[in-house]
Amino acid sequence: MANETLDPHFRECRQLSIHLGFPAVKLLAEYAKHPINLQPTKAFSPASIGKSYLHGMGITPILERQSDFPEAYLGFAQTAFFGGRTSAHIRKVPVPVVYVDFLSMYPTVNSLMDLRRFLIAREVQVKRQCGATCLINAAGKVNFRSSLSPIPWTR
Repeated sequence: MANETLDPHFRECRQLSIHLGFPAVKLLAEYAKHPINLQPTKAFSPASIGKSYLHGMGITPILERQSDFPEAYLGFAQTAFFGGRTSAHIRKVPVPVVYVDFLSMYPTVNSLMDLRRFLIAREVQVKRQCGATCLINAAGKVNFRSSLSPIPWTR
């Protein structure tokens, strides 16, 4: 009988909190599976979780390991991780859709190119080559056909 006397707005808010609370509990349970030392309220994006994993593995950011590393070249490397987005602009018309998941692209590229060596290196040097800047061990001359072969990817 006490519920019958509650303000209707209060009942609505209580129902909303129940509906929102259950997914939050499940999400926190999933988050707790990660072996990282990061409060859930500090996980602002997947990058926050990734940085926490790197920290847990003892991998420090390059500017902490090598304070004289040219920040401009760090910026050049970071632009390779820009994830563009595309979408269709047809509205209110049923059209066939194909969902393509590129979510695992970054781990795949990192593995195929053996980029971990740059994460754990004591020092990374920048080498100027052919008028363009490349990281040491870069493939040298690259054309479209040669870029399709995985052989030069780790050079």
